[in-house]
Amino acid sequence: MQAIKNLMVLLLNFMALLILFYILADSYTTVVLLLGLVLLGFKVLMAKN
Repeated sequence: MQAIKNLMVLLLNFMALLILFYILADSYTTVVLLLGLVLLGFKVLMAKN
């Protein structure tokens, strides 16, 4: 149950970051680059767990 809660929090943070990037970024390339960075960080976090 705790793992599911952690996953939900991560997903919410991810969505918040996406919205933030979407608002701040002028072009889609920036969004894609930032998205890649976030996904990389997410993979690293999952690997540590």
